[in-house]
Amino acid sequence: MFSISLSAFAQNGQKWATQGNSISNTDFLGTINNQPLVFKVNNAQELTILTNGNVGVGTANPAER
Repeated sequence: MFSISLSAFAQNGQKWATQGNSISNTDFLGTINNQPLVFKVNNAQELTILTNGNVGVGTANPAER
């Protein structure tokens, strides 16, 4: 699972800030291994993108893209 802490401004090498970002063409938000990308709200998994491209809202095991 991928996790990132966002703040009002980028600090300590963090590239993603809540008030906008200036990034290069090599920066991305995602995973670099065979793990799903998970977004949590109030520590509950709410959005999942599996490595096969399936996307789910409110489910950890989406069946379709």
